[in-house]
Amino acid sequence: MVEKAIGPVGWEAKATDGHLTVQLRSTLVDLLAKFSSSEATVLEARNRFDAYVANPEDTTACPSDYRVSVFAIVLKTGGENEFETVKGLYTTLKNNVDKKMVLNAIGNTPSA
Repeated sequence: MVEKAIGPVGWEAKATDGHLTVQLRSTLVDLLAKFSSSEATVLEARNRFDAYVANPEDTTACPSDYRVSVFAIVLKTGGENEFETVKGLYTTLKNNVDKKMVLNAIGNTPSA
């Protein structure tokens, strides 16, 4: 259901997006993180995660509006390597807001 809802909004921000569209996108990606494990969702989140890890300064692929949700999807569907990557981000990020996002996302790691 959520996957159909995000279709018209999409993961990519548009120049014409209003404030409510930005909030809607963030909410829908958060719902995907909670209720979806479809291949398309995981692949999209993984691509955005990989782009962010490669260059945390470039936030276009993984905007702060839904970064925690992207991390959550990757952590829920990944393994130890993904956990270590997210944990490593905490030590390399300079901004406390970004570090807090990492801590929020780590809570989505499945227990062993």
